[in-house]
Amino acid sequence: MITLKEINEAYRNGSEEEKQEFLSLILPDLIRSPIFNSPEFINAVETVMLASELKPIKRISNIETVLSLNDNINCEDHDYELTIPEKRS
Repeated sequence: MITLKEINEAYRNGSEEEKQEFLSLILPDLIRSPIFNSPEFINAVETVMLASELKPIKRISNIETVLSLNDNINCEDHDYELTIPEKRS
């Protein structure tokens, strides 16, 4: 039986073409797996993203605001920096 450690090592040592082939073969089956659609898995991912030192949720929110993709901003209620589209007009 092949271990996860062996798979991980083979992936790290593979060429870019081999890595892409591996992902194209494995990812579709993994994504369709019931475990990825379970509430427990979704909650775990959300918890990791919220607790991450990289603060991905806050960073995405800031990018959406700057690009004027955030519909939750009310210009009259908040002091905020002009978005890129607003700066161009």
